[in-house]
Amino acid sequence: MALLRGIVKSSECFLRNPSVALQKGWNFELSYSAKKAVNIPPAPKKPLTAYMIFCKDNRKELLKQNPTLTSTEQIKKLAAQWNCLSLDMKEPYENKARESTVLYGEAHKRYYENLTEEQRQEIALEKAEKKEARRLLKLKKALKEAGVPKSPIPAYALFVQSQAKDKNIKDASEFIKAAAEKWKTLSDDEKKKFEEQAHKDKIRFNNEMEKWKKKMVAEGKDELLHRYEDLKGKGKTLDIEEVSKRVRAKKEVAK
Repeated sequence: MALLRGIVKSSECFLRNPSVALQKGWNFELSYSAKKAVNIPPAPKKPLTAYMIFCKDNRKELLKQNPTLTSTEQIKKLAAQWNCLSLDMKEPYENKARESTVLYGEAHKRYYENLTEEQRQEIALEKAEKKEARRLLKLKKALKEAGVPKSPIPAYALFVQSQAKDKNIKDASEFIKAAAEKWKTLSDDEKKKFEEQAHKDKIRFNNEMEKWKKKMVAEGKDELLHRYEDLKGKGKTLDIEEVSKRVRAKKEVAK
């Protein structure tokens, strides 16, 4: 289902702007690593905790004795070993962690001092983007737990779902392109079936939303309801590229 949702979303993007869609590929949710400016040098790695240093030092020996352990089993065994250590036995790892923290602080200070003002601003913007994205993801999780109704599915998305059904899609980008082209060639009568389904789903959504809003008020969750309405009212999404545009626009206004 996750793959299908991604295909539907990408198909809608392709239908709106084919040239941009082909340049970006079928997955339009850009990762932070893909967006990161190439002119910013890599920052020093954060120091390991005492526990992580212990795991790093002892994982090899653990695997030597138990070569069939899965990653999860390794973590459990290493955690159990760490918890059994006395404070004196943990002390060497704690010392290493403290030394690493001091070295990291010095390295990070030198790193920041060597950055240009433009690079510092870019890093600050990326941090703001990530913070905004985390806030929206947290809101999405809270809404899901509160049982917010699923958004209505548009006619085109229903068409793409029908095209993807029972198909082993090997090349998503080719499938998206073909689906978009086929949708354009459909007659009004052929599209009518999907438009009627979309209309029914919209009615379903409106009815469920009305009940959900009343439920939120009755349960004293007015704040969550207001946050949801603010999100929808401003047309916000969880798309990272859109988050980036909003954050950067705010910074420009602040200047």
